[in-house]
This record gives sequence, C-alpha cells and structure tokens, in this order.
Amino acid sequence: MEMAELTTREVNARKLVYKTAKMISDFARKG
Repeated sequence: MEMAELTTREVNARKLVYKTAKMISDFARKG
C-alpha cells in the first residue's frame, strides 16, 4: 500500500510539473 501511495504521489507530482512547464512554455511563446 505504501508503495502504491508513493507511486500515486509521484505521478501527480510529475503531472503538476508537466502542466506547469507547459503553461510556462505557452506563456513564453505568446511573449
């Protein structure tokens, strides 16, 4: 169970990082 929780947190964290990076790149593109 602990491993599953850790994996879920990791996935959510990566999703958040990807989402933030996408927003930043989109913002930079618009200038």
